Amino acid sequence: MKFFTFFLLFGLLSLNGFSQTSYTWTGSTDTDWATSSNWSPSGVPSAGDAVSIASSTNQPVLDGNRTVASLTLSSSSTLDLNTYTLTVSGTGSFTSCSVSSGELFTGSFNASSSTFSADVSASGSSIITTSSTYQGEVSLNYTGSANVNSGGNTLSWSRLHYSIRNGFICLWSKQPRRV
Repeated sequence: MKFFTFFLLFGLLSLNGFSQTSYTWTGSTDTDWATSSNWSPSGVPSAGDAVSIASSTNQPVLDGNRTVASLTLSSSSTLDLNTYTLTVSGTGSFTSCSVSSGELFTGSFNASSSTFSADVSASGSSIITTSSTYQGEVSLNYTGSANVNSGGNTLSWSRLHYSIRNGFICLWSKQPRRV
């Protein structure tokens, strides 16, 4: 009986420790990403969590390098990366929003009518970008076979550099870096 009780308790604790939390930005306190009262439910998103950001009085400003499982920015929302890196291990979805000042790395990528003055790098089985503006470095790597789309996008640079290698289309406005 003790053996069964131990495994039942262990199983319940394990499920709770590995569950994903869906956080929604409220901005009820200030603009600081790390302030738990700015999120619903209260807390700060971590690597396994889903994040949704909509328009609010206080829009989020990243406080350091962060990783989340998925990210959704909706109409009129803004995200200031504050020169830091935000890594989205799953899908990044961006609709009529703006992302500025840092680096954004995502898996699959869906952008519509959005502005990116941050550097963007996406590598996933779905790459869709329509009517969006890119003002920083852009690297989109499509790894799937069913879902790629692009149209009506604007690249706003005084000089454009590009490379195509192994399925990557890389665009940037700075001089290429040697790797």
